[in-house]
Amino acid sequence: IRRYLTQELGERKESKDLILLLQSIATGCKYVASACRRCGLADLVGESGSTNVQGEKQKKLDVLANEAFKNSIMTSGQASVLVSEEEEE
Repeated sequence: IRRYLTQELGERKESKDLILLLQSIATGCKYVASACRRCGLADLVGESGSTNVQGEKQKKLDVLANEAFKNSIMTSGQASVLVSEEEEE
């Protein structure tokens, strides 16, 4: 993905920042896809027992995906604030 994005976006500083952010999102996607493949074995099916800010019951995969994307995006260094419907703060 990095090579493709570098070819399409170029070598400018802004492009490099965007590439890093998109790579971190891709990493989150890979993690969630892997979890989905093993969700029955890892007990990731069904409700987690908590609710989101809209009062909806959260699914286990929702919570896992939220954590995966939050961690991958924040560790990329390309975001200073992250907002999610799965969390109040």
